[in-house]
This record gives sequence, C-alpha cells and structure tokens, in this order.
Amino acid sequence: MSPISTTASILKRLRVQASLTQLQLGTRIGVTKASISAYEKGKAYPSLPILTKLAQEFNQSIDDLRGGVSPSRAAEPSAALLREPAPFQDVPYLAAPGRAAFVAALGASGEAALACALLPALAVPALPGGPVPAGALVAEVDDYALVPALYPQARVLALPVPAAEWPFLPPGLYCLAYRTSFAIRRLKDNTLLQKGLLLLHADQPAGGGTYPVRAEDLRAVWQVRCAVFAPLM
Repeated sequence: MSPISTTASILKRLRVQASLTQLQLGTRIGVTKASISAYEKGKAYPSLPILTKLAQEFNQSIDDLRGGVSPSRAAEPSAALLREPAPFQDVPYLAAPGRAAFVAALGASGEAALACALLPALAVPALPGGPVPAGALVAEVDDYALVPALYPQARVLALPVPAAEWPFLPPGLYCLAYRTSFAIRRLKDNTLLQKGLLLLHADQPAGGGTYPVRAEDLRAVWQVRCAVFAPLM
C-alpha cells in the first residue's frame, strides 16, 4: 500500500471510530468536507499543518497517521518524501459539469471571489514562490480543444487577473468566464484597447478554431499557471 493510501485508510478509520462526519472533522481542523473526502480517498495528501491538527484531534502522532514511518526509518527516497511532504493548499475546484452554475454565480459584476467560495476545495501543491493566492481556482478541462497539451479531465491551476489588467494580457493560456460560458483557451490576440476584443484560439478545429470575445461580455479571467493533473493518453 502506498503512503498516501495508508494515511487515507487510517484517517477514515479514526474518524469513524470518533463518530465524526467528514463535515464535522473538517470544521474542527479548518478545512472543507471535500478536503476530508479527498484525504480519505487518497486523492490528496494533508499538508504538514493539517496533518498536525489531525494528529492532535485524534490524539495520535504524525508518524501514526503516516502508518508508522518515522524519520529514523526514512533512508529511502520515497520515505524521505513522506517525512517531508510538499506543502499543499486547498483551492476552489471547478469541475466541468459545474461550469454553467459557476458562471451564473459570477453575476454580471463578475464577483469571482464570491463564486469561488461556493466551490468545493481541492488540495494542490503550493507554488514554488509561495502559497497559491486568493481568488485562484483549479479548473477541469472538458474538451479536446487543447490536445495534445491538455486532454479532457486534466486540471489546471489558474491565478486571477484583475479587470484593470485585461487590456494588457499577453498571449498565453487562460480560463475565461464570458456571457454564459466558461472556457480554457489560448489568447491569440488582445485588442481590447483598440477593438474591444480578445481573440481566443483552440489548438484543434473541433474546439471552435479562433473566435472573438467582446470586452462587455467578459466576467472574469484567470491565467493558467500549471497543470495539477494530466491523464495519460
């Protein structure tokens, strides 16, 4: 059994023994119900601060939660990684089926922070330069428009871009909410200042080719920083 699977089964067993729901446990340690579910399913690994809180909650040591792996037994690389896990952070997660509801929650004013607060959380590694900033989200790819770079079910971490910076967006990969749509597309040309248009591009013709989005239709923009999950094809 892998270290993540071991911790997942231990956490679920301890929670059930304590007669706690996932929501109750999450509330006690300051994370969402979705995060507890991800930990117990082995889809995410608790960060060290969260692991410490879990150990205190269940009156266990961190080594106990890791299945008995202690620093003295961590000579191998895999054990060393277990001893010093990469810091993780809960980030709002937008699954493909939830796009329409998410854009509706944005409203005409594009209140991204409020809409993101309604999303479940997904634990992702912190960025090399520091924590993931507020307003960021993880979005699931839902089509073949960006193949071979990204396939359906891939998940990208995207950082929010303030509206004042939209006229100066450079070419790149973005998550955009506009009208009633949410898309992950390449920005091919930015003429917001000159023509009031962003020219979006799909790498595959099936993704709609190249098409414009008007400035007045834009609600929110995130710049894709990295993929946090990419299925093998």
